Amino acid sequence: MDFNGGENTGRKHLIAGLTVFLVALMAGLLVPGVFACKITGGGHGEVEGADGVPAGSFGFNVMYFDKKGGIVKGDLEFIDHVTGMNVHAWDMEGINVWEDYPSNKPGPWLKGEFWGPCSIDGEAGHSFYVYVEDAGEPGVADKFYIELDTGYVGGSMVNPILVGNIQIHKVN
Repeated sequence: MDFNGGENTGRKHLIAGLTVFLVALMAGLLVPGVFACKITGGGHGEVEGADGVPAGSFGFNVMYFDKKGGIVKGDLEFIDHVTGMNVHAWDMEGINVWEDYPSNKPGPWLKGEFWGPCSIDGEAGHSFYVYVEDAGEPGVADKFYIELDTGYVGGSMVNPILVGNIQIHKVN
């Protein structure tokens, strides 16, 4: 995901999201019913300088409504308790959901991503990208990763969240 900022940032996110969607569609990786889906989650994850202590709090609720003209709605809050940074997103530009069948785990694992504009410490004009994994209940091995246009990265695409749960719902 390219976070260069500027007036074309929203279009870059949209193009990147559509590219991921089309590749997943052609590969047959999309969850049936992906055209109406919801991703929710909350918990604590890794942040730089916290040494394995759950110092990144997050909560989000993002959904796509196909029957309402293709509307993506939701919100995200992320707090880095080491730096005190607060990220708040109130509008979503895109959402993708797909399945994965890891060879060493009972599957499927559901994976998702969403992105859009956000404020950082009350300053609007920023953008974010979030990647999540729902690896089963109750929140075992779930993952949360956030990247900001400032270059900040929180959470992990590799290590599971320390506390909490991610849920990817198929809505019909």
